[in-house]
Amino acid sequence: MHTYKPLPIDKEIKISSKEFIVSKTDEKGNILYVNDTFCDVTGYEEIDVIGKAHNILRHPDMPAVIFFLM
Repeated sequence: MHTYKPLPIDKEIKISSKEFIVSKTDEKGNILYVNDTFCDVTGYEEIDVIGKAHNILRHPDMPAVIFFLM
């Protein structure tokens, strides 16, 4: 399992315009589902994030309030 701390890579990750990064959370913000593109882009495996709080993905420079508003 991964350590749940985003590490900025200072690199753009490009995906096809036909691909979508998808995650689904419950009302408390816990991850219920992620698609393969999500896993490819984040480097996490599905088993590593299901049931975890979505804010584990927050970039260290991203204000926490943004996730609260989502």
